[in-house]
Amino acid sequence: MKKKLNFAALLILILFCNITTAKTYKIAFGSCLDQEDPQPIWNSIKKENIDSFIFLGDNVYGDIPSGSLDFMKRAYAQQKKMLPDWLFKKDINVIWDDHDFGENDGGSSYPLKQEAQKLYLDFWKIPIDDIRHKREGIYTNKIINIDQNGIIKINDK
Repeated sequence: MKKKLNFAALLILILFCNITTAKTYKIAFGSCLDQEDPQPIWNSIKKENIDSFIFLGDNVYGDIPSGSLDFMKRAYAQQKKMLPDWLFKKDINVIWDDHDFGENDGGSSYPLKQEAQKLYLDFWKIPIDDIRHKREGIYTNKIINIDQNGIIKINDK
């Protein structure tokens, strides 16, 4: 019987392979980050001196039953105050989920998905020339190479 590697296991495997040939590259993961709640976790993460952070979705809770984006805008404004400045000097990767999207358990029929996508890309400061500004959805991929001298090169695709 074949087993599937989950996303975290795959990243750990990739990280282990790189550690054996080059310097350590630390990746932290997190999700379900409500802007209304205290976020003391950032102090512990800072001490780890991470290289990358992957936000796994529900990075802000801005959805309401009506699907209006007014609450989402306020949620992003509040979350901006909650995230530490040092984090934005790291390689940040973001995935959105329903609470960042605008409608709880929403999908492709959500009428404000394009506006929600713009809010999301603007909040995370995704460069305007990034393909995610030109297509529906925020999917992307990235290759992190660490050479034998410990030089890190990140390639967005």
